[in-house]
Amino acid sequence: MKRSIKLILIAFIISFVGSFFSEGGQWVGFVNFLFFISILLLMLGGTLFVLKGGMFDGIFYSFRRIYSRTSKIENYVSEQTGELQNTPKISLSGLSIHPIIISGVALFFISFIAAYM
Repeated sequence: MKRSIKLILIAFIISFVGSFFSEGGQWVGFVNFLFFISILLLMLGGTLFVLKGGMFDGIFYSFRRIYSRTSKIENYVSEQTGELQNTPKISLSGLSIHPIIISGVALFFISFIAAYM
């Protein structure tokens, strides 16, 4: 929860500073910057959620198997070692994505409510 609050405060500060450089009013610029930051956080959190879930691991494994079956060199190496050669896997297990998604949703609703004020 502390990370979400920190992200929200950072987003408010960036939006406040960015509102001085916008050509509309300061309030409109503030709401626009806040909305764009919330969408950025939601897209980043969603992308990390999909990658962390391991959805693409099975797809990559299937492509490696197809390539190893069609490649003569890879087929020879597989016969000699008895297994497929594995590429190193990048692990996102230590990454906490919930604060990113929670702060993105909170900022989205705050900017949505602020737009009607």
